[in-house]
Amino acid sequence: MTLPLTVLLGYAAGIALAMAAERPLKKSADPIATRYFAATAIFGGAVLLPVGLAEYAVAPDWSLMYLANPTHVPMVLAALVIVALLLGAPLVGFLVAHRLASQRLGGWSRLQVFGALLLTLVTLVAGRGRLSRVTHYESFHYHGPFVPLLGSKLSIALFVLIPVAAGAFVFVLSEVRRHAAGRPDPSA
Repeated sequence: MTLPLTVLLGYAAGIALAMAAERPLKKSADPIATRYFAATAIFGGAVLLPVGLAEYAVAPDWSLMYLANPTHVPMVLAALVIVALLLGAPLVGFLVAHRLASQRLGGWSRLQVFGALLLTLVTLVAGRGRLSRVTHYESFHYHGPFVPLLGSKLSIALFVLIPVAAGAFVFVLSEVRRHAAGRPDPSA
């Protein structure tokens, strides 16, 4: 999951979490003051942010899909942009879905999720040349040496990070759904 893909999936996750809590959110005048917004923010900060920072730390050029040269971007600026994007994407998705639901346009939320997932798929297909190899910005653009993704140290990180992030999303989504439906905690 490169930074652009993680941002798209984070946006879709925020919409999905808002859709899961649609009934109680309709009653709330301020969606930011709800526990569902907090759950979305925690998901962004505790799941997406570490995934994005870990990918950038292991392979910064690959993480940016070779669209920018990380050697020309100060590390502090890169970290701030990554933090803003990965914390902001699910929150923006959540707020967009809430706004659509509050105006009785909830069907558009599903379309937004579909659009974000479709754009993710298009990015995966169109960017397969960028995603399938790990190298540096200059090597990619000037046809220098590269390592296949599956033969790189990045693949180990991805094999750990992607299932953990997916599992965390499924857990948060199920807990939001359970709470929004008013069902008690089964562990209590």
